[in-house]
Amino acid sequence: MPAIHLARLRLHAAQLAQHFEQPDELVKALHELLDYYANRTHHAGRSGEPPPLILAYHVPRPVLRQVEAELVPLVHSDPDKAMALCDTLWKEANLEFRLITARLLGEIPPNSQDSILRRVEAWATTCNEDRLVTALAEMGLQRLREESPLVLLNQVEAWLDNEETVYIQLALRSIAPLISNPDFENIPGVFRLITPLARKALAMVEPDLLDVMNVLARRTPRETFYFLRQILMTSDDPRTARCVRQALKVLPIDLQSELRRAH
Repeated sequence: MPAIHLARLRLHAAQLAQHFEQPDELVKALHELLDYYANRTHHAGRSGEPPPLILAYHVPRPVLRQVEAELVPLVHSDPDKAMALCDTLWKEANLEFRLITARLLGEIPPNSQDSILRRVEAWATTCNEDRLVTALAEMGLQRLREESPLVLLNQVEAWLDNEETVYIQLALRSIAPLISNPDFENIPGVFRLITPLARKALAMVEPDLLDVMNVLARRTPRETFYFLRQILMTSDDPRTARCVRQALKVLPIDLQSELRRAH
């Protein structure tokens, strides 16, 4: 991997962006750019994260950020061409290509909400790559989350109605950044949606459910206290109790003590 010279990287990314309206040419240019900055000494698993299940160039994150910085303004100026570019980029079974796709998709205005949601669902549920599910939920839904949160919440409810694990994971990973936004006010709706899951505490989605509970505990500690207490009172599943104990750690000390006394 060559050293990253910022001026050269900016030039490479700017040249790449010239192909915005020719997706096939941009794909070729992006392969060349990523190959140039590829880390050929990368050892899978050393970072603590499991190796990707698809091909990856293992380029440093600043390389992807610079590519995205050149492409995002073009996405804003022509969302239709951006959507076509996203479709072409995603077809490449490559981690960096698909991470960039998620970022660009999240910059498309939410008046294309149906097209955005359709792609997020189709790609997340068939990619077999956990970090891409997260990227699509967090980055791919960014503008929809910020500008049409109720639309997203309705879609989350539909995903939660699906019993396949990946749909539930996608739903929960979409909820966490939604409720992190202080402008989002429908917290009762979120509690309602996750109540059935909290009572079951399914092992495959427990980490994602816990992430949501932790965000709720930081955002609305008193309401989360009542929610956790109700869950403990209505479920005798030991996995539920374990999940609640983990979420409990985020609550203020006085609420932790009160909940322990109540259970």
